[in-house]
Amino acid sequence: MKRYIQIIIAVVLLLVILIFSVCEIKDVPDIDPGGWYSIEEEGLMGLKLFYELLGNYYSEGDVEYRLEYDFEYLDSLNNTLLIVFDSPVNIDSTHLVQITDFLEAGNEALIVSSDIYLETHPELSPQTDYAYRDSSYILIWSDGDSMSFKHNLDEQVQHFSSSGNINYFETDSIANSESLLNASFKKSLFISTEVDSQKLYLHSEPMLFLNKSYNSTSYLTNFNKTLNHFSSAKVVLHQENYKNHYSYDSSVLKYILSQRPLKYAYYLTLLSGLLYFFFSSKRKQREIPIIEKSKNTSLDYVDTTSGLFMAQNQNAKLVRHMKRNFIYKAKSAYFLNPEDPRFVEKLAKKSKCSIDQINSIMRQLNLADTHDFNDDQLIRLYNDINSFNKNRK
Repeated sequence: MKRYIQIIIAVVLLLVILIFSVCEIKDVPDIDPGGWYSIEEEGLMGLKLFYELLGNYYSEGDVEYRLEYDFEYLDSLNNTLLIVFDSPVNIDSTHLVQITDFLEAGNEALIVSSDIYLETHPELSPQTDYAYRDSSYILIWSDGDSMSFKHNLDEQVQHFSSSGNINYFETDSIANSESLLNASFKKSLFISTEVDSQKLYLHSEPMLFLNKSYNSTSYLTNFNKTLNHFSSAKVVLHQENYKNHYSYDSSVLKYILSQRPLKYAYYLTLLSGLLYFFFSSKRKQREIPIIEKSKNTSLDYVDTTSGLFMAQNQNAKLVRHMKRNFIYKAKSAYFLNPEDPRFVEKLAKKSKCSIDQINSIMRQLNLADTHDFNDDQLIRLYNDINSFNKNRK
């Protein structure tokens, strides 16, 4: 087996070991939040209960579900309540004309969403005030009846917070509006208003209709009192079909694989990356050994020799070495003969150093032949020679 394959296997095994050592396998409640506003889902955010109640409230066959992008199909309906239940609900000017024409023909319409945007009536968008965040609310109807609403009704459900916000309408900025349901802090959740001279109903709190609130004592009350405002014999539940209209999927990878050129480009990129990984992981050149630099053994020799002289207290011998070195440098640098009686005079003249300094050095060097040197004398001699070497020309 090649070395790089062994390395890959070792890395994978290491990752598996790390994952199992760090992560914890734990049993959790099997709770599915369900489809978001789906009429087929029994999950928390589904509308299956609401849709079934619509079937019981109206006559058999008078409840219809439409998943459409626009409202052209409304032209063929009469004596019908249109319920737009989605998140978000974006209605442009063209769709609004279709709805108002539907209302003008004697029909009714209700929009239920916490995110409503009418292009020509931005004041009808619900607001959220985080200062009113709470776990339960008291809701009051226009006839004086009240009911309570709790955000988290099941302690086993951990997908939702135990507290939340209530969405509401600013009725002060909405002309010809009537509040039908208010929260205890005097914010309107359910209103009727006029849009292009047609009466339209808006509800800003879809949570009151979701499966999530099924065991609330106010669920059925809210459902009945809401539909009591309408007299139509039939109902259409409308949700917008974004996918079919825009012809794209929320997954970028699915869209890439659905397009033939992009699909081949994607696979070629993966193949190229794989080939590069396998071929580049192999070393292309043998490892070059590092060559150690040559050591200056002369310095080591000097250090060792001086250490021996020092350990044996033989300063005089060390001074003799210093004398030989001094004479050698004078001969090689200035071509002087140390036997010359005028050696000191000539050395002072050529080196541009004082004759007294050179005489002092020579006197100390010559004393080593007849006298012992203590450490202080040796240090002084070293300093004098070092000063000469630095200042000579």
